[in-house]
Amino acid sequence: KGHLTNTPLPLSKEERYFEGWIDSAGTPVTNTTVFTDSQTVYAKYSNTFTDSSLVVFTDSATTKEPVIGWNGEYSEPVLKMHKDSSLYQVISTPGEYAWYIKNTNYRTSGMNPFVDNVILANNIYLAKDTTKYLTGSNLTGSLRNNYVFDGAGHSIYGLNGRMFRDIGKGAVIRNVNLVNLFMNPSSGYNTDKASAFAYDNEGTIQNSSIRNAIVDSTAKVIYGFVVNNKKEGVIENCENYSNFTEGTKYIQSITGFVGYNEGLIKNVTNYGNISHPYDSNIE
Repeated sequence: KGHLTNTPLPLSKEERYFEGWIDSAGTPVTNTTVFTDSQTVYAKYSNTFTDSSLVVFTDSATTKEPVIGWNGEYSEPVLKMHKDSSLYQVISTPGEYAWYIKNTNYRTSGMNPFVDNVILANNIYLAKDTTKYLTGSNLTGSLRNNYVFDGAGHSIYGLNGRMFRDIGKGAVIRNVNLVNLFMNPSSGYNTDKASAFAYDNEGTIQNSSIRNAIVDSTAKVIYGFVVNNKKEGVIENCENYSNFTEGTKYIQSITGFVGYNEGLIKNVTNYGNISHPYDSNIE
C-alpha cells in the first residue's frame, strides 16, 4: 500500500525502447501512483525497431545500490536510457559522477567527444560522511552549449566548489539538489565570489535547490546559485534552504540566488536565513 519510493532503472532491452512502468491493467505507474493493495509492476516496451543505432541495452538491468564516498577513481558509466525521446548516460556512483565531471572539461576515454546528456539514478554521496564535504575541489565541470544534466529528483552530497564553472547557451540543469556543499569561491575561477551551481549561467537551471551549504571563509561575497545570470540565463522553480548568516569580516554582499542578473529569474523561493553580522549588503 502507499506509493513507490523508487522505481527500477528504466533500461531498454535489445531492439526495444522502454516506454514506462504499468500495472496489471496497463495503467501507467510512477512514484506518485498510490496503491491501495499489493500490485505487480511491469515494464512496458515498444515494438521491435530495426535501427540498431537507436537501441540501448544491458545484460544486468538492476538498480545499483548507493555508494557512500568517492575513492578518487574515475569510472566511465556503462548504462544508458531514453527519456523524452533523448538518449542519456546513466550516473549512479561517485566514481561515475567524477568521470563525467572530468570529461566535461576534456575527454579522457571513450569514443564520443563528450557526454551531452546525463541523468542520475541514485543520490551521489561524495564524502565518506553524508554530513561532510570533499576535502579537495577538483570536481568542477563545464556544462557545454545545449547539454543536459538531469538529477531526476536526486541529490548530490558533499560537493566542494561549484558544480560547473559555467553553463553554456541552451544547456539545462534540472531536478537536482546540492546538499552539504562547500561553497569554495576559487573553484573553476580564482575569485572571492562563492556560488553553488556555476559562476556564469547562459543556460537554464530549473526545479533544483541548495541545502545546508557551508561558505568558505575566504569568500567576500555569497551569491547562492550563480554569480552572473547572463542575458540568456534562466533560473526557475528553484529553492534555497541554506542559511547564509556566517562568513568572515571580509564579507561584502550576500544574495540567495544571483549576484548580477541580465536574464530571467522566476518562481524562486528562499527558505534560508540570509543576514550579515556586519550590516553590509544583503539581498
